[in-house]
Amino acid sequence: MMLALHATEVASFREFAAGDDGAQSSLARSAALLPRVANGDFRKPASDEVEIEVLKAGNGAFPAAGDAVKVHHVGRVAGSGVVFDASRSKGAGKPFEFKLGARAVVPAFEMATLQTSLGGTSRVRAPARYAYGDAEVPKLIPPNTDLIFDVTLVAIGDRVVEDDPPVVEQLEELPPWLAAIAPPPTPPEYASFVKARRSRADVAALDHPRFRGAPPSFDAGDAADGAWTGTSDVSTTGLCVARDIGAAWEGRERWTWDELMESDWANEQWILAKLRAPLTPKEHLRDVAVVEMTLADYALYAMWTQCLDEDDDVPDARKDALPRFYVNGWEAFERLEAQRPLFEPHPPCVSDLTLELLSQTELATNKMIFGDKLKTVEAMSRSAADASSRRLVKVFVGCGGSATRLHFDNAGAHAWLSMVRGSKLYVAYAPSDAPYLYAEGSHSPVDPLAPYAETVAAYPDYAKATPYAVVLREGETILVPSGWWHYAVSLEPSLTVMRNFWNNSNIGAFTDMSKEQLKKKVEVLRSKGMLRAAAPNDDARLAAAATPPTIAG
Repeated sequence: MMLALHATEVASFREFAAGDDGAQSSLARSAALLPRVANGDFRKPASDEVEIEVLKAGNGAFPAAGDAVKVHHVGRVAGSGVVFDASRSKGAGKPFEFKLGARAVVPAFEMATLQTSLGGTSRVRAPARYAYGDAEVPKLIPPNTDLIFDVTLVAIGDRVVEDDPPVVEQLEELPPWLAAIAPPPTPPEYASFVKARRSRADVAALDHPRFRGAPPSFDAGDAADGAWTGTSDVSTTGLCVARDIGAAWEGRERWTWDELMESDWANEQWILAKLRAPLTPKEHLRDVAVVEMTLADYALYAMWTQCLDEDDDVPDARKDALPRFYVNGWEAFERLEAQRPLFEPHPPCVSDLTLELLSQTELATNKMIFGDKLKTVEAMSRSAADASSRRLVKVFVGCGGSATRLHFDNAGAHAWLSMVRGSKLYVAYAPSDAPYLYAEGSHSPVDPLAPYAETVAAYPDYAKATPYAVVLREGETILVPSGWWHYAVSLEPSLTVMRNFWNNSNIGAFTDMSKEQLKKKVEVLRSKGMLRAAAPNDDARLAAAATPPTIAG
């Protein structure tokens, strides 16, 4: 009686937060796990028996075995309170639907649902034997782990109620979602940031003898269409800063902190935030503090932390102990369709052929798999390409001190990162510096703001690396070519819109990614008997279908 998790065997928080509906764990085949309800102490350990507490009374209509129900839910690890799954903030944010009595969920989850009336919310503290037992959910839940679920019942069959979670309007102490978890240890990168900021007049003046200052900059309005091509150097076609990219974006005016704290849409948009990002190959999601809240809750928290940071009467020890959670790589515009046009079009001065490359590859692969007689193959291919391209636009929201650790972007993608609100320090290194950064795949253990002497003592070859650094302010965009290492830390509450993309300079990396994706797709379809008999079975033909031609532009 297991409740399945979507995308449990993931290597990054972005995949976890996206909730890939096509991926399932090896443990079961159901759906996902749970929402937050304000207040409540998740640090309370579970007893040997299931404990169910009604947090909000419903309308008195209870479900029974055999009923089809829909619930919103949040799953937390007992002891730490860390969120490992949440229906409102993952995937499309839809409630989880299952049939009671069909062994679709873990026992404690079903018990809580049966004791929750329509519109109500219950919390169940589940000993491991009523959850996953001695089974492991890879990278998320260790064996023999006690769990906590909050279950909000929103539908019993055709009877549906409005989901009405609580709203936090102001903060004087810790927000409910933060007060409820065990205090997480301070990440070393945050400690380094605090020390650097307090000891240097200019935090961007890195403590490194080979520091080369800021990359060059240019005015986006003066550049020709497609002028930035992603050369792997420090220049206005490589690593650089562009001013006024997206000057026509309505979002630059409309996405204010007041809007994010007070608007109805921000109060209805659930998100996940984590304490450290991105994960290294040696880390698991279960090892990193993850919390859930609405976008409005997070914006309020970000502004509250800034008030504390600027208050001279607040001791530094209290400021330093406050966890700096980070909304990292949020695929906002997959859900917020009405907000999507506010950040369009993409910067014309950047050569971005992603949609064309995706469209050609989708069409070629769909014709190979389904045949070119399928009337809808072209429309299907274009729709899939549009969706994939949209998911490459992400939003990062941070409070002062929240950081993206040193890494380079996957699949050889270029990136632009545009400051909409606040400011960030970015530090970058060329791809050739990888040996000096002690690379672990696409991650590095080097902390660019740590004292130089300490870093070189731990990583001697770091002395050979060449860092560039710049403070990015509102209206500015950093352009990062394929393979370049980068680190970022918010200097104040910040909001960044970014996009990964490909063009002719990194088309080879796009092709490699497409080959791997196509191979997996064919394997899945073949295993399900859904692949047409004439579909190719050899690697050469699969590779040819996944290889788009070079596109002018």
